[in-house]
Formats: sequence, structure tokens, C-alpha cells
Amino acid sequence: MNIKKLILFVIIGVTVASGVKVRVKNKCWWPLKVHIDNDDNGRWIGAGGDSWGTNGRSDRTWAEQPGIWGDNTLAEINDDNGRIWYDISLVDGFTYPMALVP
Repeated sequence: MNIKKLILFVIIGVTVASGVKVRVKNKCWWPLKVHIDNDDNGRWIGAGGDSWGTNGRSDRTWAEQPGIWGDNTLAEINDDNGRIWYDISLVDGFTYPMALVP
């Protein structure tokens, strides 16, 4: 492995291990609330305005909109607690789990 590939590998490893910066732009008419959950005691962040940004771990960050469940679904996943999740790929090879509620 040459030095450039080694440096790139180290940078990617540090970036993945240190968290992920997420920017959300809400183009819908309903307000957006995001649940940031780095452990079992997560917190809700209200998204003021039409866009905002925050930091979170890629494996434990969930976006949820409280309200009425819609009839139309994408890739629907049901968990043991009766919640419905949708798995949406924002970038090829990187899947960001979200719960969508219209």
C-alpha cells in the first residue's frame, strides 16, 4: 500500500469514528423534529426554519416526524415495538435510517 492510500485510509477511519455531520433541508409543509440518539437516552431537536445542521453518530441517529402514518411507503421495516421505519439511501453505499411520518 502506498503512502497516499494509507493517509486516505487513516483520514476516512478518523472521520467515521468521530461522528457524522448531517444537514437536513425540509421542503415539506409540516415541521420537522429530529431524534438524536447516541445512547438509550436520546433527545429531540426541533428544526427551526427550513434547514439546519447538527452532529450525530451515523449508526444511532434517527429522524422522525410525529403525526399521522401515511398509506404510501418506501422500503418499510417494522420493529418489535410496533414502529415503522424506512431505510433511505442518501448516497450510494451509505444508508441513513429514518422514520417518516406524514
